[in-house]
Amino acid sequence: MKTDKNSTVSIDYTFYNSKGDILETTIYDQPIVINISDLNVIEGLRESLIGREKGDKFSVEIPAAKAYGNHIKELIKKIPRDPNLPLSSIQLGSMIDLSSSNNTTQKVKVIGMDLESITIDANHPLAGEDLSANIIVLNIE
Repeated sequence: MKTDKNSTVSIDYTFYNSKGDILETTIYDQPIVINISDLNVIEGLRESLIGREKGDKFSVEIPAAKAYGNHIKELIKKIPRDPNLPLSSIQLGSMIDLSSSNNTTQKVKVIGMDLESITIDANHPLAGEDLSANIIVLNIE
């Protein structure tokens, strides 16, 4: 049985960044079960799983645009710093929760700060990164 866009698959995987560093793996943990049509799964992974069979082992290169997207410079913003928040409580490179007016929060990276403002990057931490993965198809439903 070959997978199609509506298949649910169980896979083991190891994801790497463009430097070859391991970003995430299921090899020492539980495999993951995903529906190929699930839009929460990166596009490049979904596409690579179509037409596969149980037992397939393969590698795939996933360009940034089909992974976590390209880095968007408009998502870098300078926001006013809360004067009640001491600078010592914020570290460059840290991820902080930013609340919006509609009561949602988003994790953003602190990339700069001074006495009046904080510069944040709201891109996904892997935006702009080409990825690669080694994948094993364990089961197809």
